[in-house]
Amino acid sequence: MGSALASLLGLVFTGIALYGFYWVIRLAVRDGMLEADRRRSRAIPSQPPQSSQPGQPAQAVQPAQAVQPAQAVQPAQPAKPTQPTVGADSSD
Repeated sequence: MGSALASLLGLVFTGIALYGFYWVIRLAVRDGMLEADRRRSRAIPSQPPQSSQPGQPAQAVQPAQAVQPAQAVQPAQPAKPTQPTVGADSSD
């Protein structure tokens, strides 16, 4: 009877220990997720990126502009003859 009681108590204590371990892991994961949310909310999207080289100022990233569709190419117009300017090529 002593060995049956010892094995039953062993199972009970093992179950309690595993249940405690489950809650420790669960709370650690929850805390990690909350910390990640806090870090994301602290990040300022308009802040310029850090320069990879010391002493160089960081350049701000410009937002992408919408690409306009290509327009049909217009044929070139023939050049109009120009009037000669007075005194440009005159020999008096």
